[in-house]
Amino acid sequence: MGGVLPLIWSCPLIESFPLIKSRVRMKSTRPNSATPKSITAAVVGLMRYYAITLAEKNIRVNTVHPAGVATPMTLNPQFGQFFDEHPEDLAGLQNPLPVPLLEPVDISEALICLCGRTGRYITGVTLPVDAGYTLE
Repeated sequence: MGGVLPLIWSCPLIESFPLIKSRVRMKSTRPNSATPKSITAAVVGLMRYYAITLAEKNIRVNTVHPAGVATPMTLNPQFGQFFDEHPEDLAGLQNPLPVPLLEPVDISEALICLCGRTGRYITGVTLPVDAGYTLE
């Protein structure tokens, strides 16, 4: 990944570099349930490395962690079929705020905040846009 830094440094227009990683982690006893947590930790670690490394060039790096978003990834027959077959996993995806899925615009607006003028001094943060999903 070190090959990315010279490319980023060479572009004078880059001021913000957001990474997006789903915050959803199934609350399951399945053997692979640790995988999403490991991936999140890796993405956050990578973000922090780039935030420190790119700060001298005035480039901000953050991560956005959305919960379920109403996109074709979640709004399809296979997704519904999975939860019909594994209803115990559906309970692990409930949000404290009464919204089953976020809208794509909600994530876009968070990115606009981080990448725009209002986020000019925000770097190295993990921003959950998750209707309170991570409050537990």
